[in-house]
Amino acid sequence: MEVALWSGLRLACVAQLAGAESTRASRRVPLRDVEIALIRKAVSDARGNVMAAARALGISRATVYRKLGAKGKG
Repeated sequence: MEVALWSGLRLACVAQLAGAESTRASRRVPLRDVEIALIRKAVSDARGNVMAAARALGISRATVYRKLGAKGKG
């Protein structure tokens, strides 16, 4: 299943029944951290070119900077 995030990123995910046992359940990661990791990877894949990374992600360059700068903010 593919889920659109408010930032414009799209996240591929697997649906799971509530309460279903899974080895992944013990490794839950906040969605914000996943989103930031995907943006960092896109910037890395673009060899630091934020504009190219933003284009590949389908979001604005400003959104890339905002998301990467918001890591420590709650």
